[in-house]
Amino acid sequence: MIRVVLPQHLRTLAGTGAEVPLEVAAPVTVGRVLDALEARYPMLKGTIREYGTGQRRAYMRFFACEEDWSHAGMDVELPGTVAEGREPLLIIGAIAGGSVGGDGGFEKDDLVATLVLGSVEGLVGTAEKQVRGIAVAGI
Repeated sequence: MIRVVLPQHLRTLAGTGAEVPLEVAAPVTVGRVLDALEARYPMLKGTIREYGTGQRRAYMRFFACEEDWSHAGMDVELPGTVAEGREPLLIIGAIAGGSVGGDGGFEKDDLVATLVLGSVEGLVGTAEKQVRGIAVAGI
C-alpha cells in the first residue's frame, strides 16, 4: 500500500483527505503511482501531469524520503520505504519565488511544516520571514 499526500487544492478537487492510500504493483514509480491515483480520482487527470505527454506539470513537485524526485523521471523506481508504505510520496504545488536558506528565506523545517501539515500559522510565520528578508536585503 502506497501512501500519497496531496496538496490542499487537489484534495478539494478529489474530495479526499490529505493522505491517499493506493495499491500500486511493483516496480513502484512516480508514473505508476500517478496512474493509480488518476484511475481512482479521474478528476485529477491533467492537474499533476500534462494530458498529452504525461510529464510532470511545471509547478508540481514530488518528494520521497525528504528528497526531491521531481526531475528523476516517471519510470525511476521510488525508495523501498515509499513502496512499502512506511514513508509517503508527497505531491506538492511548487512555491514560486523566495529562497531556501538562512538569509531570511524559507527554512527547510518551515517549508516542510507548512506544506505537509498545512499549517496556517506556519505559513504566516514563513511569509513574515520572507518579508523581513526582503527588508534586510534592501529590496
